[in-house]
Amino acid sequence: MATPPRPARWSLVPPGSRELPPYPLNIARADRLDQWSWRSVQHQRCPIPASGFWEPEKPARAKGTAPWSYYSLADGRPFFMAGLWSEVVAPATGEVGGTHS
Repeated sequence: MATPPRPARWSLVPPGSRELPPYPLNIARADRLDQWSWRSVQHQRCPIPASGFWEPEKPARAKGTAPWSYYSLADGRPFFMAGLWSEVVAPATGEVGGTHS
């Protein structure tokens, strides 16, 4: 039986982490799934519904700020992106929450 959808924090928090990463972990490249921190969740895949996404237009290794572009389907329909998920325990409350990227 499939697990029902639930809200989650955007930006993966590696399992066992005691604090949030210093920067968001939100782009998992296929060629890096065998490296930390993706290794622990590389088989925990999920679909992520979206109506579009923002992407910086900065060329690789360019310094400075980058303009952002919004991408969506031409007809405005929602779509799914591939995602990874993990469950983390909030240190202050002990509550289990989800994160995905």
